[in-house]
Amino acid sequence: MDRRPGRQTADLKPSTTDYVIGRNDLLQISITEVAGPGVESVKTSRVSESGNVSLPLISTVKAAGLTEADLEKAIAERYKTLNIIQAPRSR
Repeated sequence: MDRRPGRQTADLKPSTTDYVIGRNDLLQISITEVAGPGVESVKTSRVSESGNVSLPLISTVKAAGLTEADLEKAIAERYKTLNIIQAPRSR
């Protein structure tokens, strides 16, 4: 047992749920096909106080409150809806 001040046993337990993105989180987003066929673009973006991230060609996407998988789907759907990329892949 860790007896250092401020350390709790609960702090050391692994989480069984997906991480939920929050305001001020720093995200590295990889998107294929934005810059050209087969070209992967990587953007590092901080989640704004309003909970959004800005991405090339689609302005902002709501990120706060979503899991990584949910954000991937939201980004892909936005690119597809705007007819920018037909089969977008984000990571």
